[in-house]
Amino acid sequence: MNPYEFDLAQEEVFPLAELPEHIKHTRKGKKLHRSAGYRFSKGRLARDGSLVALPVVKVGGGLCTSLGAFSWFCNKLSDGGGTPSAAQKNVARTRSAERAARELDAIGI
Repeated sequence: MNPYEFDLAQEEVFPLAELPEHIKHTRKGKKLHRSAGYRFSKGRLARDGSLVALPVVKVGGGLCTSLGAFSWFCNKLSDGGGTPSAAQKNVARTRSAERAARELDAIGI
């Protein structure tokens, strides 16, 4: 669940496939592919390893987003601060299990 909330009275929403038409060109002057919005809505890893998804809203049976949502998504990817990824959870679980094993070995169990 994303903390970003759409204000449909203030924001213009558009289909995910139209995202490349609403943003400036990226690397080497190339446009994003029209599938990029769909990939972004599934989630990307932020710098801190957390999973951040482009906020979407379902309108008329299709997924839509806004420039505000895309801006929020880019900021979260740069700053980190999404939900912990599965990899992060596995690392934490492994560390916890290793710590418990060391403590049990220390007391002779």
